[in-house]
Amino acid sequence: MDTTKQNKLISIPAAAKLLGVARETVDLWLLDPSLPRILIGSSKQVRLRQCDLFGYLDDKAKHWYTDAPNDEWGDY
Repeated sequence: MDTTKQNKLISIPAAAKLLGVARETVDLWLLDPSLPRILIGSSKQVRLRQCDLFGYLDDKAKHWYTDAPNDEWGDY
């Protein structure tokens, strides 16, 4: 795989488009401090490296059961 493409910095809207999700979904993921991000310039614009984003989602997919919230019916 092309490492240059994997290390590419992308904006939040570009990440949403790449993954086929709403921008709000990426905003929700960014509430998790374990998702690496880079702040650009004095305005602190958020950029994500593609490899970090894919790694984050891969980890969440592998551990979805342990990350699932509890509900009134008990543990999942």
